[in-house]
Amino acid sequence: MIIVLDASVTASWIFADERDAYSRYVAEKVAADGGVVPALWRWEIQNVLLSALRSKRVGDADLAQNLADLQALNIQVDLEPGFGLETSIARKHGLTVYDAAYLELAMRRNCKLATKDAALRRAAEATDLYLSLRDLRPRKR
Repeated sequence: MIIVLDASVTASWIFADERDAYSRYVAEKVAADGGVVPALWRWEIQNVLLSALRSKRVGDADLAQNLADLQALNIQVDLEPGFGLETSIARKHGLTVYDAAYLELAMRRNCKLATKDAALRRAAEATDLYLSLRDLRPRKR
């Protein structure tokens, strides 16, 4: 199952103090099955890393390594914008248009959405597209 992942869950892979069971399971799922992101994700995650560099949370070598690690993952960038649809999704769910881009992609591709953002999580849950930890754990037989 390919999942849509947002910058909040991706950032949690990078920063140890943000890593938890959910982000680890999502990382394993993406490593195994791949992920898909809207084009916006590329700039969001680079901005997260640049901000971390400027605040001295990471060094130059860390920045370069994290970018290389992310680029090596099986993450497909979706370039098919749903121009205008994001605005209506944002209005309906009380999101920014940026966050609505992730939900629009999950809706269009009928994929689960992995996020650590509270508002985006609520919207994804409302549309039954949130990737929960329960979805990630192997089912017992």
